[in-house]
Amino acid sequence: MTTTTITEATTATTAQGRIEIQDLVKQYGSDAPAVAGIDLAIESGEFITLLGPSGSGKTTTLNMIAGFVEPTSGAILLNGNDLTRVAPHRRNFGMVFQNYALFPHMTVFDNVAYPLRQRNKTKAEVRTLVLDILERFGLGGMEHRRPAQLSGGQQQRVALARALVFSPSLVLLDEPLGALDRKLRQSLQAELKSLHQDVGLTFVFVTHDQEEAMFLSDTIAVFNNGRIDRVGRPAELYDDPGTLFVANFLGEANVFAGAWADPQTYGWQDEKWRAATDDRPADAVLVVRPERMRVYPASDVPAGWNSVGATVTDVSRLGPVSRIDLVLPDGRVGAAVLPSNEAVRVGVGDRVRAAWEVGAQAFVVGEAA
Repeated sequence: MTTTTITEATTATTAQGRIEIQDLVKQYGSDAPAVAGIDLAIESGEFITLLGPSGSGKTTTLNMIAGFVEPTSGAILLNGNDLTRVAPHRRNFGMVFQNYALFPHMTVFDNVAYPLRQRNKTKAEVRTLVLDILERFGLGGMEHRRPAQLSGGQQQRVALARALVFSPSLVLLDEPLGALDRKLRQSLQAELKSLHQDVGLTFVFVTHDQEEAMFLSDTIAVFNNGRIDRVGRPAELYDDPGTLFVANFLGEANVFAGAWADPQTYGWQDEKWRAATDDRPADAVLVVRPERMRVYPASDVPAGWNSVGATVTDVSRLGPVSRIDLVLPDGRVGAAVLPSNEAVRVGVGDRVRAAWEVGAQAFVVGEAA
């Protein structure tokens, strides 16, 4: 009998992983909904991250996609087919958990072979597929070990291998790197990104780690209080966050809650700033990322830039860049991150102008604290 390698098998299913979530709700008793009517389209072959703080609804959403939690209302479709009430084991989804969920009494080989045997693959197929993916994941020669004999990183690779070996339609990953130390986590992030690019399957990844989401994802859905605040590509969400929650959660922002003086002028305190004409939400809050901010003496602000008076409270050198902590006129704190060779002219206590180009600012909706 001809067998199929893991690469061939997964490639054959790359067109089978489009998920549509329609008005999905999960309500527990009389409490506020854990998930409050979300809509989301996940394209085939996409790496999408559900990002948000604890309790925002991201893990509940993942568990409803997996079938472990039954929705209160709404629908989940796979390639147009409603699977909302389909049992988890019939969805053909791979799942990777934070605690790995490996069978401690089984060898590495048997852990990875488990989903294949559940699908009645022949012994020859099981052996070929398991040994192939173990070699691919750097686990060759470890097939007879048990999970307790492996490092945390090796256990995570076994869990990933088990999730992929049967060529799933979709791979669901619930904070799978959360239990690892920083160096190993960064290494496995790179491996996971490369793996996704290689096999081309749809990955749905849950994390609360913004840097992890930015590094791994094609698309990020930012969750907040059971709803999705914004969906977009990492660079898009960072540069144009849309809401104040996204601006603050996905990195750091200098926040100015002012009002429009006219369609091209935004006013804050005694300042009047230029604005692009297409950046005009009615209840706008202006945000500027620290790395888009520069610090100058008042007389040196480049022509055409917006700026605000500030006092330097700290200068921290971080290798090639330096962080300048600021106090703004309303008492709020701000920051600029700039090349260290520019920071040498700035000292604690200096009165400066924090300045930015018009194209570096964004307008968002939300109330500043």
